[in-house]
Amino acid sequence: MTRALDPTEFLIAYDPLEPGKPKMELGQHICSDLEDCGILSNGKLHHPPLADYFTDLMTQRGCNLLLNAETTEIEHVTNGFRVTVCATDGLSSFTVANVIDTTPEGWRDAGRSAVHAKALTATLQGKLPDGKEELRVPGAIIRKGVFPDEWLLRVEMPPTAKWHDARLKLHSTWEALKPQCPELKSAAEAGAFACTYGGKRIHRPGANGIKWVPGAQFGNLITALEEGLSWNLD
Repeated sequence: MTRALDPTEFLIAYDPLEPGKPKMELGQHICSDLEDCGILSNGKLHHPPLADYFTDLMTQRGCNLLLNAETTEIEHVTNGFRVTVCATDGLSSFTVANVIDTTPEGWRDAGRSAVHAKALTATLQGKLPDGKEELRVPGAIIRKGVFPDEWLLRVEMPPTAKWHDARLKLHSTWEALKPQCPELKSAAEAGAFACTYGGKRIHRPGANGIKWVPGAQFGNLITALEEGLSWNLD
């Protein structure tokens, strides 16, 4: 039995705006479906509904999806791994033959050194002055979102950035930008980092036997999805 946790990269990182160009039939179907749902418009994604969309898609395709859950322990056992997950109903454990870790920095941060840069995004509401489509300053950019009054502030972070410090930097950057865009106000904050890596494809069978293949390395939602469908991880 295959079980999966809904991934945070792309879905709640609010990055990137573009979904990527599909090469497979499923990717083309998803892009068309996202356009019909109003989640994809003029080549840009409206990120907040993506988690619900992919939860529904994966459920329809028979995936055993664990929602609002976090892996708390992975242990070697005779026939594979014993995985313990904390969800809204408490702790539960199950045995699997293989563990494929697609998280941005790997289980217990085992892949943190592979991350070359991070970014944290917030959504804004309103408009930029003088009809501008974007505002750039060193280390940050405000770009137009899907809806007329939707904007995204993306702030660059060092690869070692921790969540607390990154949020402080995001908010201090926004405070510094406010005088330049008085008609914008903060709306929401991303729930995960956007991570970038080097040029080489990452597929690491760790010393603990867990295969680490960060989905974020592929740069966009559709490419990551299609890579996951076509890549032989045995």
